[in-house]
Amino acid sequence: MNLPMAPTLPPAPSASPAPAQPGLVSSPPPSTPPALATPPAAPSLPMVPSQAQAQAQAPALSPEEIAELKDEVRALARQRNAVILAHNYQVPEIQDVADYVGDSL
Repeated sequence: MNLPMAPTLPPAPSASPAPAQPGLVSSPPPSTPPALATPPAAPSLPMVPSQAQAQAQAPALSPEEIAELKDEVRALARQRNAVILAHNYQVPEIQDVADYVGDSL
C-alpha cells in the first residue's frame, strides 16, 4: 500500500534579534558595576560615652548641684505644662528627671 507523505514544514527562522522599529534607538544591555576595592566606610554616629569618657569630658558636679538642676528642670516642665521623655540609653541623671523612660518613644 502506498501512503501519501505528510507535508514538510519550512525551516525555523534563525535566532536573530528582532529588527528595530523605526525611530527607536536600541541601547546596550546594562553592565554590572565593577567590584569596589574597599567597601564604603560606615558613617560615624554619636554614641553614648562610656563612664570614663563622660567623667573626663564633663566637670564633676556635686550631689547638691545635681539635685538643684533636677529641681530646676522639673519646675520648668511644670511651668510649661511639659512632659519629659528620656531614652533608656541616657545617663541616670536624665532618666531621674524624666516623666517617662523607654526604648521607643
